[in-house]
Amino acid sequence: MATPGNRQHDLALRFGMQCAPRNAPASVLRQITSDGHALRVSIKAGRHKQCSLAAALGKSVGYVSRMCSGARPIPDKLVGPITAITGQNLLRQYRDLQRALEGAPCSDEALVALMRVAA
Repeated sequence: MATPGNRQHDLALRFGMQCAPRNAPASVLRQITSDGHALRVSIKAGRHKQCSLAAALGKSVGYVSRMCSGARPIPDKLVGPITAITGQNLLRQYRDLQRALEGAPCSDEALVALMRVAA
């Protein structure tokens, strides 16, 4: 049985999913060094815990911890749910920036998002 504190936190996660994820400022985006780093910052910025994110994703806490540490890659299919749950678009912004720097094709929406961050 969950404690009342866990229930309140889970409710906050559910209500947070209804808001559009916020873009990170360019100054923050420039300091991110990896996907795991972007995930850790997103979790802290959203005032969440790894266990709450794991529960919302339907994954184990250990799996989320390994993604945060970089020991496990973050699958593309989890980027959308992670940004929705944390309310932060930092992970998607970082990935889009890395693709742009590598010269890989980016979607129009991703380029528009990068331009908005730069402004």
